[in-house]
Amino acid sequence: MTSSPSPFDPSWWPPSTASSRAKPTNSLVMDEFSNGLTRNHIFEAAEVYLSTKIGPHVDRLKVDKCYNKKQVSIRLEKNERLTDSYQGIQLDWKFLSVEQESTGGRHHRDVSARQASTDGNSRRSFELTFEERHKETILSSYIPFIQDRAK
Repeated sequence: MTSSPSPFDPSWWPPSTASSRAKPTNSLVMDEFSNGLTRNHIFEAAEVYLSTKIGPHVDRLKVDKCYNKKQVSIRLEKNERLTDSYQGIQLDWKFLSVEQESTGGRHHRDVSARQASTDGNSRRSFELTFEERHKETILSSYIPFIQDRAK
């Protein structure tokens, strides 16, 4: 009696699945606040830059307007993704917002440090994912490009 191959045996998988391997990736995380207290300028630049890249393929957006501002602000909503390209490199962005639990005195200090944050008691960040082989280009060229475009 012959036994069937295990689903974990690569020879059992269809050829297209067995031969296609995911390329190694790196991710950069840009938190809204550095050390929980100071606004991260790279986060701010990414937020401004990505707002210019929002197109019809983005499903959920956050729209707001402050009373004393003339412009409407359009940003990515929590867990929304956006794809960008730079020098032929595919870049996958994701906006993350995680609610933080309050704990006594620390909560009071965190809330006052986050007065500028529009989401109150949440940890907001962007995650940028790209192929590992492009890490040097992303760090030395793409991040400064985003900062320049956000000015």
